[in-house]
Amino acid sequence: MTSIINNFDNNHSDENNEAAVLRGVAEAVETPAVAVGAADAELQPPSQQPSEPPPHSAREESFDYVRRMGRGINLGNGLSAPQEGDWQPAVDESYFDDVAAAGFTSVRIPVRWDQHTTAEAPYTVDPEWLARVAQVAQWALSRGLVTILNAHGEHWLIQECSLDMEVYPRPELEARFHAIWRQVAVHFSEHPDDLCFEILVRVWR
Repeated sequence: MTSIINNFDNNHSDENNEAAVLRGVAEAVETPAVAVGAADAELQPPSQQPSEPPPHSAREESFDYVRRMGRGINLGNGLSAPQEGDWQPAVDESYFDDVAAAGFTSVRIPVRWDQHTTAEAPYTVDPEWLARVAQVAQWALSRGLVTILNAHGEHWLIQECSLDMEVYPRPELEARFHAIWRQVAVHFSEHPDDLCFEILVRVWR
């Protein structure tokens, strides 16, 4: 589990959408980086400094990842409603049998975290909700589907900003968002690379 997607489209095998894929969840959620940058290298003894750059770029790896996604479908609003079941029936395992049988090779699972996370630090995500999201993700992964989890409908965060802002104005909300993704990253750290993350769905104004 090392991949992140900033944007997703049902035609995400297109070259234009491939550039939206970013790898490295650690950097995005401010966990320890998986790759050593120049600043980090200066702090390490010579024996631990990276020697030669990797033979291919992360961007090229991202293109390959998107090609592997192939044909994708969105799960709908099962886990992105304020509470599961509010907007449609609860997610059922048989759904992913239908998705795989129809020839899809990836599925995006929108998830709302706000109602399942405490409002005060340390901003703890409900373990039962994490387990439920993991159960649904595992249903998809077990069918051989590349599986995308995101943060969907997080209006508490995005309503505070607009596209013309250079600095997010509510540091306490930003800290809560970071805390959510740190917990998600740890919870799913042992999952295969067929699981990836879309960190946030669009700034909408």
